[in-house]
Amino acid sequence: MKALWMLVAVAGAGLAGGAFVAAGAGLRLDRLLAQTTETVRKLTEEDALTALPSHSAMLERLEGALASRRSGTVVLALIDLDAFREFKETLGRAGGDAALKQMAEHLNAAVPAGALLGRFEDDEFAVITSSDQAEGAAALDAALRAALSRPIVVDRPWQLTATIGLAQAPDDGTTAEELARRAGLALRAARREGRGLTRRFESAIEREHTERQFILRELEAAISRGDLEVHYQPIVAADGSGIVGVEALLRWTHPARGALPPSLFIPLAEQNGLMPRLGEFVLRQAIADGARWPGLFVAVNLSPLQIRDAGLVRLVGAVMAETGIAPSRVVLEVTEGVLIDDPQHAQASLEALHALGVRIALDDFGTGYSSLSYLQRFPFDRVKIDRTFVASLGASGNSGAIIQSIVTLGHALGMKVLGEGVETDEQRVLLRLAGCDELQGHLFAKPAPAVEIDQAWIRPAGPVKPPAVASAR
Repeated sequence: MKALWMLVAVAGAGLAGGAFVAAGAGLRLDRLLAQTTETVRKLTEEDALTALPSHSAMLERLEGALASRRSGTVVLALIDLDAFREFKETLGRAGGDAALKQMAEHLNAAVPAGALLGRFEDDEFAVITSSDQAEGAAALDAALRAALSRPIVVDRPWQLTATIGLAQAPDDGTTAEELARRAGLALRAARREGRGLTRRFESAIEREHTERQFILRELEAAISRGDLEVHYQPIVAADGSGIVGVEALLRWTHPARGALPPSLFIPLAEQNGLMPRLGEFVLRQAIADGARWPGLFVAVNLSPLQIRDAGLVRLVGAVMAETGIAPSRVVLEVTEGVLIDDPQHAQASLEALHALGVRIALDDFGTGYSSLSYLQRFPFDRVKIDRTFVASLGASGNSGAIIQSIVTLGHALGMKVLGEGVETDEQRVLLRLAGCDELQGHLFAKPAPAVEIDQAWIRPAGPVKPPAVASAR
């Protein structure tokens, strides 16, 4: 009996010890679960780099701010750092991260008391603030601009700029989804206008967005159906000896809206991934048409996206081989914007194209900030004087002096100089006296389909002189 009680006692002690161990394991498991939950919360609600609230957390806070609003306004600001991708490539990942952390500190120090700063995207911040004043959006913008004016120091001072989109409740929306969407629309509208700008949402922005989406859908359908055309505007010798070339221009006639300007649909194509298809179409069509016009060069505009395309040089070489056109009769035109965005890559692409034997032209010369250095650095054969200088010829003495300087510089560097946008005989005479080699504009001819170029301008013996100015207009 005594042995039985001892056995029971030992068993009880074993069970008690097991329960103690199990309780300890349970506590450790609870702590582990708590730590895991906190880690998950931080990953979903807190940006790892800046420790600011994340995109999803900001939307939750915005919904809460709107739900608790009784009067006054709730403002959402989206702040997009301009050209930050290029800035980060210059400094490297560590330098870019350091810049973002400093910018977060600057913004956090500047926003009004009670405002919440968060990180929406890689280079985009957001601010939520409530105010009893109707001018809450304007006050927030002023505070943000003050913060952005402070330089970022990474090895040396850097001055970053940002584009801001603002939406304010209740005027611009009463839910987090509405306010975020409309602040985003305002931000995109500001981006289209330039860098370092602020736009407050207004109904016109939403109407414009709806229109842009319609045009984009119609453009995609038009490309698939092959509805777009390439027209050509003749380029004439300034001495009156005849046509020397044509410029290829993309045209789209919508079945319901008629002719739509390229300034409307080309930016949409660039922003939505359609430019590779459009660019290749124009390039192929223009070179194929130009191949049958002996003695003329054909000029084709290249977009920044085409210049960045690694396959551009191969495409140009292949199309010239297919059509048999002489490379010297192909002129590829770029604007200064192409060079500013990524000068090193642009230089490599243009030099590779030049090595094929094609000619390179700088379009819209005089509208940028670094034209002179670009003329020296890049392999240009032609320079086109921007039409704004031509338009003011005879009315502004400065324009004449600028054009004369451009012609002198271009010739000194071995380039031909073209004056574009010529609309009056006075402009034609003044450009010729200034020394321009070539002229282009409605005074001589408007852009026309290839078949009209065949019939009106080209003869079996080759290009002919332009008709009298009066009839050309």
